[in-house]
Amino acid sequence: MLGANTKTSKNCVVKECYLLTTLRKTFGHEQFRSDLQRKAIEAIYKGTQDVFISMPTGAGKSLCFQLPAVCHGGVSIVISPFLALIHDQLSHMRKLGIGAETLNSKQTQAEWLAVMKDLYSESPKTSLLYVTPKHAATESFSDIVNNLLMKKKLYLFVIDQAHCVSQWRHDFRPDYLKLGSLRSRLSQVPCIALTATEASRVERDIVASLNLKQPLVTFRSGVFRHNLFYSVKYKDILKEPYSDLKNFALKSLGDKNSSGKFDGCGIVYCHKWDDCALVADQLLHRGLLAKPYHTGLKEEERSLVKENWMKGTVTIIVTTTAFGMVVDKGSVRFVAHWAIPQSMAIYYQESGRAGRDGKAAFCRMYYSGLDQSKIEVLLKGVVERKKRKLSEDAHKKYSMLVMGNFEAIVKYCEKMCCRHQAISSFFGQKLPDCKDRCDHCKDPTILKQHRDEFLKVRPTQLTNIDHTRVETDVQRQTCPTGAFDDDLCAGGRKGVGINRTDKDDSSGQVQRKEPGNISSNEHRDFLHKESEECKCAAIRKRNCKGKADKIPEDCALIHPESNRLTCCCWRKRQSYHTELEIALSSNHQSFHGKRTANKLESIAAASKLEYEVFSTANDSMSYHDGMRKILMVTRRFTLDTKLHPAFYDDDVEYESAPSTARKQKRQSHIEEPAFQSPSGLLNDQKASY
Repeated sequence: MLGANTKTSKNCVVKECYLLTTLRKTFGHEQFRSDLQRKAIEAIYKGTQDVFISMPTGAGKSLCFQLPAVCHGGVSIVISPFLALIHDQLSHMRKLGIGAETLNSKQTQAEWLAVMKDLYSESPKTSLLYVTPKHAATESFSDIVNNLLMKKKLYLFVIDQAHCVSQWRHDFRPDYLKLGSLRSRLSQVPCIALTATEASRVERDIVASLNLKQPLVTFRSGVFRHNLFYSVKYKDILKEPYSDLKNFALKSLGDKNSSGKFDGCGIVYCHKWDDCALVADQLLHRGLLAKPYHTGLKEEERSLVKENWMKGTVTIIVTTTAFGMVVDKGSVRFVAHWAIPQSMAIYYQESGRAGRDGKAAFCRMYYSGLDQSKIEVLLKGVVERKKRKLSEDAHKKYSMLVMGNFEAIVKYCEKMCCRHQAISSFFGQKLPDCKDRCDHCKDPTILKQHRDEFLKVRPTQLTNIDHTRVETDVQRQTCPTGAFDDDLCAGGRKGVGINRTDKDDSSGQVQRKEPGNISSNEHRDFLHKESEECKCAAIRKRNCKGKADKIPEDCALIHPESNRLTCCCWRKRQSYHTELEIALSSNHQSFHGKRTANKLESIAAASKLEYEVFSTANDSMSYHDGMRKILMVTRRFTLDTKLHPAFYDDDVEYESAPSTARKQKRQSHIEEPAFQSPSGLLNDQKASY
């Protein structure tokens, strides 16, 4: 018995040495990232049990199945939800000299046949075969699996991003549910399910849906990362939010190296493509090399931006939530969220991309009441659309899940508590000793002061939707009849006290007037009075419009007083002009490096481009489209490091004439007719120069 134990111990040592040798020679790592990672790899290498791994972002989950697959031989099937993630993994594996292939609909026929030929050979060179769950359900893939099983060449069945199988998750994918039946067919092959840190109910759903065999070996790491500093900033009380973001980035990045570059980099998450472009422009305008990255860009542009960011040529990447699934970079010194994410799980995953090298890193949320309202309305719309597809009970659970997850991240931002403990509590884990690794524990007095100031101004910052919600709550509480109906506008007639009883015109009889009711005559008088007040308000607004909407003397617009387009006043034009001026200045700085454009040059170029659109647009909508197109083209020039043609135009010269001269020039056009042809306006423009 003692000899058997000694033999087993020796075998374990030999296996561990073999794994460590392969880790160093093939993967280029001197040691395992953690003891938990080592134990998970050894358990998978044994190949006797199903394994469930739950580790945070950056903990090295992929290596847990890649190293055993390379050491053991045979073919390991890896299910992954995203083609982008698959391509990134393939690129990484091939650089290391590991046989990794994929089968998907984007391949050419030659590529597909080459992979199929290898898989059906007697000794496949493919160690890792990556496929999407949708492709795994095809008949051709079923034939491949049967062939590998028959030849005993199938080693592992790996399901990456296993949380996609759970209906408790926001990114639930129905195709993942079909993997449970495939797992049942592969009963003799070990199944490995990997996911980021999840709540306990999601983990239970994963195990049940994928039919993982018991006894199941589970490896779960804690969510607390001592090298990350979490903080929240309230955008509604910041005078210069973009300047605050710039200062946060500079503080996180530290000093530049001898070559004049930062050793680290950063990520800024936004919700929309336009926000990505705007934030990148604002940072670039303030001296930081930032680039937008989102699916709205062409594939070549995205690849170039990502490549430059990975190399360190671009310091900050401003992206949407889709970015990061295919990125493994240890030197991310900060992650900033410009808007609140939809759940705590998403925030933890995205913020966890900071500090993967174990060094100090910073995670900041820029929280706003406006953003919170927008996301809340968005999520309610998502929940409502699910109503047609789910049963009443399932829809109720889904609604509680989605809105509950969102409420958790809102409380994280608004409640006075340790950030690390709030995250650990959400995932049902032991509360850590943060000490001073978040803004609350470092200085709760200042945080409380800022939070209280935010809560004071927040009611005045609400969107129209939020105002409606607040007014509805007030109406419900003050309803005189107690019959407020949520499904009707303003609570319905009874809800606002207009529970009138009409006269019976045919009989001439009048019903008895109950307390709280009004007659039809009173109701008609009430409506007439309201209508008259609305008309008076419109007249007052029209009469005082010229006085209140005075054009400033230093306005840079060409013919700002022109009203040739309905609903396109000088204020709307000025907002586009300012945005275009910033984009042009960023373009000039991107092309010339540190040398920035003269402000007057950017203003003149923006004025000319804006007026060209204004003078040729048929209506306010075409003006809006034209300006968005110019902004998009300008930002594309910036991405390509090309100077905008407006700076090459000899006509773009702006002489800083005294404000009185500019005022006289505008006064000379006051007597112009309300509408002029584009050619007439163009002649006026040339004459003014």
